[in-house]
Amino acid sequence: MTRLARLGGFIGLWILLSAVVGCSPRAGIPPPRAHAYDVPYPRAEADAIYADLARKLGAGDTTVDFTVLRLAYADSSSYRPSIQCGDRQAMFRGLHEQRYRDALEAADATLGSCPLDLDAHLAAAVSSGALGAPDRAGYHRRILDGLIQSILASGDGKSLKSAMTVIDVQEEYVAVNALGLQTRSQGLLRQGDRFFDEVETLDPRTNTKGVLYFNLDRPMRWANRQLGK
Repeated sequence: MTRLARLGGFIGLWILLSAVVGCSPRAGIPPPRAHAYDVPYPRAEADAIYADLARKLGAGDTTVDFTVLRLAYADSSSYRPSIQCGDRQAMFRGLHEQRYRDALEAADATLGSCPLDLDAHLAAAVSSGALGAPDRAGYHRRILDGLIQSILASGDGKSLKSAMTVIDVQEEYVAVNALGLQTRSQGLLRQGDRFFDEVETLDPRTNTKGVLYFNLDRPMRWANRQLGK
């Protein structure tokens, strides 16, 4: 099964629920910010930075630098790809069947192992709102917005040179949807020791096809470490 097929439920969930939590498609990409996207943090430094920012975020501070948070997390010993985290089917099923307590429990379990998991924050926002907890719903919405803006600010995605930097394949689908586009196909590219995903898109408003590029260096470094490379 392709990655596109495996993540089909996630994509559908975003399309179905983005309006519910207020994450409407972006009209454009925000200006780039000055971050060293291509330079990994040394492991000890990444661990320290991520621990500090995660502590602040867990205490309710949603003004943290989400780009530093994402990049440090991906370079830290705490990193895990989202596909390894939690019972995603239980979370999606709970939302679709409006069993919000079950969905929230599954989302919390997912965030316990992958704290920056986008669909888990989305599920937590929707479930919390449905269960009459607007403050908690707003907390997860602010995290979602910070993470999405961080992805979009990393590049315009129009070329390999200006590829958006992602720390998980999941982020590609979120970025495409946030721009009001649909994912049509996906292919892995390699240039030397650099890895990219080429994603063919469709704008449903104009029926226009396009291509976006995403830098996959951080997820691939993690995968290679697991293989002992």
